[in-house]
Amino acid sequence: MMSPEHISHPYPNEEEKAKILADTGINSKQLTTWFSNNRKRFWKPKMDQEVSAPKIDLCLVWLFLIYFCFIFFC
Repeated sequence: MMSPEHISHPYPNEEEKAKILADTGINSKQLTTWFSNNRKRFWKPKMDQEVSAPKIDLCLVWLFLIYFCFIFFC
């Protein structure tokens, strides 16, 4: 369930749940627990990491480009 279409919403729909239950033979409680654990162990840390990743300030990028052009062309 960590496929790209589930990253923004890591919850299976009813059709997906039914298919997983049929394919694996586990019960609904086990499936719910597995998804809950998966979100806690893998999805949430990944989302927290993306949120806390440093963002480059566009003003600094522009200043660097202007400085580089000034040095290079003058």
